[in-house]
Parts: sequence; structure tokens; C-alpha cells
Amino acid sequence: MRRILVLLMAIAWGGTALANEATKFEAVSKISSVIVYSDRAMVKRAFSAKLPTGFVSIAIPDLPAKLLNESVRVTGKGTTDVTIFSVRVEEEFLEESAQEAVRALQDQKEKLEGQIKSLQDRKTVLASKKSFVEAISKSTSESISKDIAVQRPSIDEWAGMLSFVDKSLNEIASESRDIENEIKDLNNKKSIIEREMSARQYLSGESRKAVVVDLDIADPGTISMELSYIVTGASWTPIYDIRASSENDTISIVFMANVKQNTGEDWHDVQIELSTAKPYAGHGPRKPIPWYLRIKTPVLSYRGGRVSPGEVAFQTDGDDTRNKQDFMPFNRPAPMIQMQETQLSVADVSQQLISTSFILKQTESIPSDNKIKKVSVKVASTEGKKEYYAIPKTSDNVYLRSKIINKTSFPLLPGDASIFFDGGFVSTTAIPLVVPSEGFDLFLGIDDNIRLKRELAKRFVDETGVMSRKNRIEFTYNITIENLRKNESKITILDQIPVSRDDRIDVKLKDISPDPQYKADDEQKGILRWILDMKAGEKNQLSFNYEVKFPSDVIVDGLN
Repeated sequence: MRRILVLLMAIAWGGTALANEATKFEAVSKISSVIVYSDRAMVKRAFSAKLPTGFVSIAIPDLPAKLLNESVRVTGKGTTDVTIFSVRVEEEFLEESAQEAVRALQDQKEKLEGQIKSLQDRKTVLASKKSFVEAISKSTSESISKDIAVQRPSIDEWAGMLSFVDKSLNEIASESRDIENEIKDLNNKKSIIEREMSARQYLSGESRKAVVVDLDIADPGTISMELSYIVTGASWTPIYDIRASSENDTISIVFMANVKQNTGEDWHDVQIELSTAKPYAGHGPRKPIPWYLRIKTPVLSYRGGRVSPGEVAFQTDGDDTRNKQDFMPFNRPAPMIQMQETQLSVADVSQQLISTSFILKQTESIPSDNKIKKVSVKVASTEGKKEYYAIPKTSDNVYLRSKIINKTSFPLLPGDASIFFDGGFVSTTAIPLVVPSEGFDLFLGIDDNIRLKRELAKRFVDETGVMSRKNRIEFTYNITIENLRKNESKITILDQIPVSRDDRIDVKLKDISPDPQYKADDEQKGILRWILDMKAGEKNQLSFNYEVKFPSDVIVDGLN
């Protein structure tokens, strides 16, 4: 126990000595990779340095203010023994440096504005020159016209005048076009500088952060280190392009991601990993607290000694001694947990125990402007057997449906999808969470070559019973379907009859043709299901008849 205490005291003393005697260096670091989560990112920076023997303090400056101090971690290796004594985060105020940068940008802007003003002045001179040449041309033409009656002008005189006017106007037009292009280019440069000035002015008065690492170097040598930290202001969402063809059952799923960030630092040419992990939610669920029920009794509310008609107030039975914590919301911000180093997989997809990571093959550059950048993640092919699907009670349209099986090794995450069929855009849809080997229905659009019509053929109302009078309503529906396609088509048609939830209401399916192909729970839910294999040009008719009986002194809600 005494040895441990001495060791701790030595480390504390060493840290004090290090702070006073350390040789200070400022490292130039570069972002090597970024792991993007749903609402934050882990940034990894790499740097190396040749260091002397003794205590050394290395500062990694100009880090974003959104850096979460508790997430900072430093690892390294070198050609000599190195001991990391401490890692701390310091705040840097950039007001002065930001203002200096804004002043430099202002000088550049004023220089560009001067060049633009000079070009605009030249445009004014050229406009005057053009007017002068046109006036000479007009005056000369009028003079020659008058001289024709007195003396005939020579061909050389005409040619000379026309050549002068033509050459002068062409030169003016050419120079004017060059000036317009140059002004446009200068205005573009000016816009870029103005945007940068806005960004710098936004940062003016803001703070940046620096990570300072205190080391003890045994012998002179080179060390390579990696700094990782979490920043807020980054996110990604999955999106998909789904491509299908009428020629085969192959479905191509192009998995992409919309990535954006305003973390305060640009990501230039870095390795991007998209993770489904939630580092902010690792604290576990909250334990349930007592859930108390109390009786509330209505009391009349009085105003000026009179009862307000229809007005009721409520009071609790007894003293209200409820603990305020009982009503704390369950969606309070979760505390940050200490991040552990993430091991990158050599594969494109890294499947962890409770999360999935998608490691992009290509490096990406994503500026800190909160603009969405679409990046490619994966392309997967699967097979989806196509069939037609219709619910004539709700629509006469017949939809082409494909049952997709996720044959990849990773889950398809919930996200928006654009559907393309035979190269043309069909519609958008939403992809649910689909784990490997699980399936989902994909609707590829409406096919007008299959005609569908549903009609109420008969509605009969009758009253039955002697002692207990009952109403009886009978319905008959006909569904006509015609396949105008040039090949055989499989078509699933759904309809329904009402389901009684009251013993006094009796629903009975009396007749149906052809017989339906029920699936599990269809009959309990009142679902009628037909699965037809229709040849090209074939026309079929479906029909069903049902009756509803109920006491004549009641009104049935939901009966059409």
C-alpha cells in the first residue's frame, strides 16, 4: 500500500515538473479518418515528430469548439520509450486572429472591386466609341447620298468607309465580350471571398480548442501519434436507388448516404466510416418508477357565487404529495460515455455485436457547411419475383409488386428510396429495417394493361323475425379483371367483408366464386384473397355475397 502511494505521489510530482520544465512543441496534424454517427462524429488525427530526451509538451491547436472534452484519446508508438503523463484540453480564443483574417480578405475584396470598376469604366468608353463610330457611319452615308446627285463616289470610297465601320464595331464587340467575361470571373472570386468573410466573422469571438499532450521521452527519437475525439454537428441518413427491369427478376439496390456536417472543421480527402452505433445511448434503460393512480372527483366551479353552466373543475382526493420525479420525461438528453477506440475492419462492412459500420472505399471531402453530400456505400443485387396486386375496394389500379429478399450480409436501414423501372423513374417509397434474409414488398408502379372494375351488383334490405324484429341487409359485389398484356400474369386480389365485434350483429358470407385462397388470419379479419394465373387476353369475374343481421332498434356503425 505504501509503495502504491509513493508511486502516485511521484506521478503527481512528475506532472508538476513536466508543466514547468517541458520543452514545448506545436504539432501539425491532419485528419486521417472520420466515423460518422447519427448525430455526431469521431474524428481521428495523425501527427508525428522528432523529439529530444526529457519532458515534452505537444500542443495540437485549432480544433473545433464542438469537441467533447471527455471523448479525447491519444495513442502512439515510436522508436524510443515514451510515457504519456497527461492529456488536457485548452480553449483558444480566436477573436483577434479571426479579425486579422477578415481584414486580409477585405483587402482582397477591395482589390477585386477596383479591378471590376476599371473594367466597367472601360465598358463605358467602348460604349461611347461605338456610338461615335455609328454616328460617323450614319453621317458619312447621308453625305455620300447627297453627293451622288452631284458627283458619283468611287468604289474605293464606299469600301473604305464600310471597312472602317465594320472593323471598328467588331473590335468594340470583341473587347466588350472579353470585359464581360472578366467581370463575371472577378465577381465569382468576390463572392467566394465574401462567403469566407462571413464564415470568419461568424467565428470572431468564438473559441477553438487545443489538445496538449505531456510526454516523457527516454531517448531522442521519432514518435507517431493519433488523436481521436467526438464532435457534435455531424450526421448521416441512408437513401436508396432501386432499379428493376421487366426482362428479368433481378433487382439492383444502390445503397447511398446523405452526409452533412457543421462541426467547425472541414474534412479534406479523408476515410469515412458510417456507423449505426449510438455512443450517446450506452447508459442503459431507466428503471421503472412507481406508477400511482388516484381518483379524481368532479366539483362545481363558482364564479361570483354562481355556478358556471357546463363548467367542471377537478381536484385530487387528498393532499397532492406526488414526487416530481414521477413525471420526469423519459427522453432526457443522455449523458456522454467514455468512447473506446474503434477498430476498423478491412472489409467494406463491419458487423459488430450491436451495430454495423460501412467503410467507404473512396476518400471523401466534406466541408463544414451543413450541406448534404451524397456518397456511395454499396451496390447489391437480389432477385424479386414479380406479381400483380390489387385491392379493388380502394382503387381500380393494379400494381406491380416484387417480393425482395435481403441477401446481403448487412441490414438495410430505414430510409427513402427512388424506384426506377426499365430505366424510368416510377416513384419514391420508404425502406423499412430489413435484416439479412428478411423480405419486404416493393411496389414498382401501376400497370394500365391490366383492367380492374368492382361493382355493387345488389343491395337488398329486409326485416325478419316475429317476436324480435331484425334488419337484414344483403350485398353482392362483382369484380371484373382483364389481362391485356402479351404474357401470362400472376395477380393477387384482396377484398373484404365486415367483421362483427358485437354478439347482436351477425355477418355471414353466403356465396363466393371462385373459392378464395385464404392465408393465416384472413377469415378472422374478413379478408377475401384470390391468386390468379391469367393468360394473355384472359378475362375473369369474381363475385361474393354476404348478409348482415342486427336488431332493428340499433344503428350499426361502419356498415356501407
